[in-house]
Amino acid sequence: MAEQARETTTIAAPLGKVFDTLVDFEAYPQWAADLKQARIVERDGEGRGLEVEYRAAAMGRSTTYRLRYDYDGSPNRLAWALVA
Repeated sequence: MAEQARETTTIAAPLGKVFDTLVDFEAYPQWAADLKQARIVERDGEGRGLEVEYRAAAMGRSTTYRLRYDYDGSPNRLAWALVA
């Protein structure tokens, strides 16, 4: 199993709009069909989601996982690591 993954995509929208959408974690279930819930567990000093818990369900299965976000390099880059 890979320990790292990298994905790049080009989106025809202003950087600020893309970044604002990306960090609006609690809105993910509105547009990501398999995500049923996104809950911010911890925020950083600027109020941004630092650790987020997700509940995903598809094909009769469900799972919960947490990601910890790293804003170094933002808004050009947003990294995360699996916490649980």
